Amino acid sequence: MDHAAARSARQCYGILLTQLPVLPAPGLLTEMVAGAWVYPSVRAPRALLGLMNLRGSVIPVFDAEPGAVSPSLRPAQHDVLVFGRDSERAALRLTAPPQQLSLLACEEAQTPPAGTLSPYLGQSFADSKDPSQIWWELDHLQAFRFLASTRAQDAAAGAPLVQD
Repeated sequence: MDHAAARSARQCYGILLTQLPVLPAPGLLTEMVAGAWVYPSVRAPRALLGLMNLRGSVIPVFDAEPGAVSPSLRPAQHDVLVFGRDSERAALRLTAPPQQLSLLACEEAQTPPAGTLSPYLGQSFADSKDPSQIWWELDHLQAFRFLASTRAQDAAAGAPLVQD
C-alpha cells in the first residue's frame, strides 16, 4: 500500500455478525462490555437475548443468531457491543472480539451478501491488508428494529417461548 492510500485508509473496528463482516457507521459511539449480565425477558422476540444494565440505563441486547444461546430464565454473562447513545442505545451479543481494521472504500460497486441482515448493509470497504475481504457498514437502528419485530414471526411459526 502506498503512502497516499495509507493516509486515506479508514481506521476502525469491525465485527463478525453471523459470519457477516460489519462496521459501525462512522462517528457512531460504540462500547464493548465484556461479561455483561444479560437478563432474559419472557415472551420477547427470539432475537432479543435480554436486557442489561449499563451505568443505570436498561439496554436491550440482541442476538443476530437467535437460538445459538440456550434459552433460560436465568441471567447469563455475555460479551456485547453497545451501539448509540441515550434512548437509541442497543447492544449485540458478540461471538468474537472486534477486529482493528484499516479499510479503503471499494472502487467498484459490491453486491451485499445474502442474509437476513443484508437489507441493512450500506457502504462497502476493502481490508487494506486483504482487499478480497469486504466489510459493510451496518444500519444498526434498522437492523435492531428488524430483530425486535421477530416476535410476530416467531408466534406465527409456533416458536417456543423462553424455557428454563
